[in-house]
Amino acid sequence: MLANLDFEYELATGPTYITPKAVARVIGRWRHILRLLPGFEDARTIMAEATATEATATEAPGELLVWGVTARTAALLARPNFPSIDAVRLANDKRFSHALEVRLGISLPTSCIVASPVELERAASASAFDWVAKHPLGVSGRERILGKAGRIDEPAARWAARQFDAGWQLVFEPWVAREREYSLQFDIAPQGFVSFVGACELLTDSVGTFRGHQSLADNSICTQLVEAALPALAAVFEAGYHGPVGIDALVGRLGDEFIARPITEINARHTFGRLALALERFVPPGWQYVWWHPSPAASQKAGLEAQGAIGPHAEHPGVFRLPEFADPNNASQTFVIAGPDLAALDAWGST
Repeated sequence: MLANLDFEYELATGPTYITPKAVARVIGRWRHILRLLPGFEDARTIMAEATATEATATEAPGELLVWGVTARTAALLARPNFPSIDAVRLANDKRFSHALEVRLGISLPTSCIVASPVELERAASASAFDWVAKHPLGVSGRERILGKAGRIDEPAARWAARQFDAGWQLVFEPWVAREREYSLQFDIAPQGFVSFVGACELLTDSVGTFRGHQSLADNSICTQLVEAALPALAAVFEAGYHGPVGIDALVGRLGDEFIARPITEINARHTFGRLALALERFVPPGWQYVWWHPSPAASQKAGLEAQGAIGPHAEHPGVFRLPEFADPNNASQTFVIAGPDLAALDAWGST
C-alpha cells in the first residue's frame, strides 16, 4: 500500500513531479495510515520511490492500494486495475465539480471560473459577500485566497497572478458561513454501480482549514445531501473514473439565505473522511468520537495526554491515540476523543 498524500500536487505538476523532501517527511509520518481500512491492518507499506518489484511484492498483482491514482502509482504495476490518469485528474478538478453544480442548478450565486487578473478583479468587485478563489487541484483548504466583499488585496492579487501565469484558472465562490460540513463517502465499481459507504462531520477551523472528523449521531441531513449528490457520482463514472470517492458537503448561510450545498468538492481518491469511518470499529459500541488533527498551537494549548491507543474495549472516555499499527509512536500527532457523550468531553476544539 502507498499513502501518496501529495496526490493532488502530482496531478497538478504532471510527469515531471518529484516529491519535495519536506513533503516526503510529512508523508513518512502517515505512511501506515491506510491500514485503518478493513482488511489492511497488516499490509506492507511502500513509498512513492518504490520500484515495480517492491510494489508487486507488497500486494497481490493488480491490487496495490493507493491514496490516489497518479502516473507514478499506475506505473508501479504492470497491469494496474486503475482508471486513466486523465479521468482521475478531471474528477478531482474543482472546475469539474463547479460545472456539475451549474448543470444541476445548485451552484452558488456569483460563483464562476476566472482566467485572468481582470476577471478576478471584476468578480471580486461585484461580490456582495466575502469570497474565496481556489486552485482547481488545491487540497485541505490550501492553494486558495480569501477576500472581502467588493475588493481584492495586493497579496491575494499577486498569488492569483502567479496561478494565471502558470496557465491555471481559479474557481471563484462567495464565502458561505459554515454551520456544519460533512464528508460523504462512496465507492464506484468498475461497472458503474455506486455504493454509499457512510458519512461523518468534517471539522475545519475559522478559515476553512481541515482539522478532522466527528462521528454523526444524527444522519438525517446527510440523507438529503447524499440524494442530491448522486448525480455527481454518475458524472464521475461517465468521466471514466471508478474507485473510492469522497464528496464534501455543507450547510450554512450566505447573508440571510440558508444554504445546503451537496457538492462543495469531489475527491476521487481515498480521504481522511473514509479513514474516519473505518476508525469506528476501534471505538467501543455506542460511543461517539472525534479524530482531531490540531494545529501545533492548538495542540500545545490543549495539552492533551492520551491514555493509550483507542480500542473497542476501552473502559473510560477521554483522549486516545490511533491504533499503533496505523500510526506508530503517534507520528501523525493527531488524537481520538471518544466517549458516550462528546458534549461532556471538554477536551478539544477545532482550531
